[in-house]
Order: sequence, then C-alpha cells, then structure tokens
Amino acid sequence: MTEVGKLPPPLPPRLDWFVQTQVVQLAQEGVPAWFHGAISREDAENLLELQPLGSFLIRVSHSHVGYTLSYKAQSCCRHFMVKLLDDGSLVIPGEEKAHASLDALVTFHQQQPMRPHRDLLTQPCGQNPSSCPRAAPEEVCDRKLAPPTQGRGRSGGGQQLPEETF
Repeated sequence: MTEVGKLPPPLPPRLDWFVQTQVVQLAQEGVPAWFHGAISREDAENLLELQPLGSFLIRVSHSHVGYTLSYKAQSCCRHFMVKLLDDGSLVIPGEEKAHASLDALVTFHQQQPMRPHRDLLTQPCGQNPSSCPRAAPEEVCDRKLAPPTQGRGRSGGGQQLPEETF
C-alpha cells in the first residue's frame, strides 16, 4: 500500500478538465501541429519569436479553464482566450461567431482577420521549433518594441476584446 504522502499531487483543475473532456476529441485525427498542450505564455512567445508573421499555436491556458490562441503579430506576440461554451462550441470572447471545434476556429481566422488588430493566422507553429519556417530578420518579434498597451485587446475607445494577460 502506498503512503498518502507519496502519491503524486492531483492534476490542476484546468488540466483535469482537459484530460477528461477534450483529449479524445482533439486527437481523433491526430494531434494538430498547432496544438501545444499546457505550455506557458513565455514558452509560446519563445516558439513564435523567430517565426513569420501570422504563425500561431493553441495551448491549454494557464489562467482559465480553456485554451489560448497565441500568434506572431508585427511587433509582439498576441494571446486570445478561447472559451468552451455549454453546447461544446468555442468562442473568443468579444467575437460574435462560435465555432464547432478548435480546427474550425483556426480555419475561420486563416480567412477572417483577428479583431481588433486585423491579423490573419497564416501557418501553424509545430511542437518542434524546427518544424516552423523561420522568419526573415526584419520580421523578428522584439517584445521590447511593443508599447505597453499594445496587445492587450483595446481598440481605440471601442469594444474591448479580451486577451489573456498572464
């Protein structure tokens, strides 16, 4: 019999939720190249840093039960929450359109720009950094160049579209 003190800690609720309700659906046709699991915001930014504009990945969020869509923008990496609705569809808060799956959300934003920044998702950044094409030197994202308010979901006095801030 194993001592209680020797048992591994339980999964955090966000991962427990993911394992119990999402893994089978997500992996039905193989794990998509853009899906990175429970990596941190910092890890996502490091993977995207040298990638071409519009490169993207989706990860299990560290700040809420759900996902985060991270992509390479002109002068920074942007991060958007993706919420799972009661009916099983997915939505980026502030957008009107819900999507039947993460794949449908990705496909939509490869054709329709992300608001409010008007950026298109162009190509997935795979789990292996060498599987992503490298950007030209002038496209390298230098987070130090981004103004402090840029990338936080504000659109000039209009509707605020939330982005993950953690």
